[in-house]
Amino acid sequence: RDVFKPLIRERLPRLIEEANFDDSCPYNLDELQEPDPRVYQSIDFPDLRVEGQRPKRDLRQLFFGYLLCKAGHQEGTVSHVDLGSNLGAFCFEAARYPFVDSSLGLEAFDRYVEIANILEFLYDIQRTRFAVFVCGKDSIGNELKRADLVTMFSVYHHIAGKDAFLGELKELGAKYLLAEFAVQDRYYPQRGGLLHELDHIQSAAGYTKRYQLALSQDYQRPIILFTNQGLTLSDRLFIRSANSRLRSIGWIILSLHRQIAAFRARYKRHG
Repeated sequence: RDVFKPLIRERLPRLIEEANFDDSCPYNLDELQEPDPRVYQSIDFPDLRVEGQRPKRDLRQLFFGYLLCKAGHQEGTVSHVDLGSNLGAFCFEAARYPFVDSSLGLEAFDRYVEIANILEFLYDIQRTRFAVFVCGKDSIGNELKRADLVTMFSVYHHIAGKDAFLGELKELGAKYLLAEFAVQDRYYPQRGGLLHELDHIQSAAGYTKRYQLALSQDYQRPIILFTNQGLTLSDRLFIRSANSRLRSIGWIILSLHRQIAAFRARYKRHG
């Protein structure tokens, strides 16, 4: 590590510059997307910050953290998988929570997986793993057997084999599926539009409930939660605070939930 880290740091910025997400990515099915020199996910480490197409701190992270804490309270430890993990931002975020047992990033484009593995190595991040994986083609069961929380942010419309993928998702049986969806009807020719596609996802993946939590701040895409559990009063209050002008209250609530969930996880482990 002492030998290779300085060499990798020196070369990493150039590699990141080559990992922009636009119509040059072989797994981008958006035929109308224009070239964009930026990376897709922002990178945010103390000595490495890169502004990407998506913001560093947004509603997706807020709801993601809340659901991690909720699952941690229920299970003691949490297994997370991020579908379309790009450069690994949400897996690295999950690793900050001490009760997260594992966070697996599955990504089709090998260049993104390479950079995520480099960042994991450089910053000594534990309990994360990344693998090259094509949704709808490869088997999730070959990578993991269970997950408490699945995230799928703005990737579903790039999946060619949607029905095969949804069958895999049902087999995984995650308690929570947190997803963000592009809204253009052209992405959903099989069902004719997003609303019908959401109905199909809910049925095919085996979830009884679906909630729209918010719209993403930058692209105004719906953030949807699929689950078999109803929302509690505290859940609804958190969602309301996250969507209000006083969003900072949501981050404060999340910080408190994270501390409580971490304490409970330690208590369960050590009796």
